[in-house]
This record gives sequence, structure tokens and C-alpha cells, in this order.
Amino acid sequence: GAIDATEIKLPFEHNKSTLKYNEETQTYDYYDYGDLHVDPGNDNAPLTFKNVLIQNCTFHQYDENGYLIYNCIDNGREGYYVTNGKAIPITWIKATENGQTKYLDENGEEIKLNTGKTYVTLVPDDSWNQMSIK
Repeated sequence: GAIDATEIKLPFEHNKSTLKYNEETQTYDYYDYGDLHVDPGNDNAPLTFKNVLIQNCTFHQYDENGYLIYNCIDNGREGYYVTNGKAIPITWIKATENGQTKYLDENGEEIKLNTGKTYVTLVPDDSWNQMSIK
């Protein structure tokens, strides 16, 4: 059930967050504002991740100024696990504030992440359909 995942466009219009698969390093390079994000404290090395976890979540906006909270404590929300140029749909569960988030595959089994840095993003449910994985 894996799909190709060489480019992930997140629905964050303010900085146009994108992750692109780098076949040479077998990691995802992070781009924002259209440019590769580099780390000045690490000889301008690109910011890269072996794993990407994308979590669909609800949110609550408290006022008209945009003050809001993402609800990262939930049960049975959809998402994706992305690694090695492929993505699989997942379900995520986080029962308590201090509890561990669990990521389950389509069979309800907890997935095992590949060794390496992991990028976790919460995508609000009202913009979930604007995200793209190609």
C-alpha cells in the first residue's frame, strides 16, 4: 500500500514548507520560502530527515487574532509515515499529555521508524486536503 513520496507540500502558505526526497542521501531535504533550509551552525548543511510523520489533527481557535491550539491528544486520527521515497497511510494515537504517540499501520500494528532524524508535523484538519504527496 505504499505510494511514491518524492515531494511533500505541506499546506502552510506562510512559508510554503516542502520536503523533497534526495536519492543520493536517502533523506528528505526541508525547504521553506522556496529555498533549501540550511543550518548556519553546522557549516550550512541542509536540514534533512530520514523519516517524516504527518499527523492530521483538529484545532481550536481562541480569538480573531489567530491564537489557537492544535489538539495533539486524540485517538484514531489519520496520517502518513514517509521514508525512503515512499509513504504509507497510518493512524496515530496519543492518549494523554505525557503519553507516547503511537503510529499504527493499516493492520493496526505499531510501525517501526527507520534509524535517523524524524520530522513530525501537525496538519490542521481544515487544510488536510491541501497537502500533497507526490
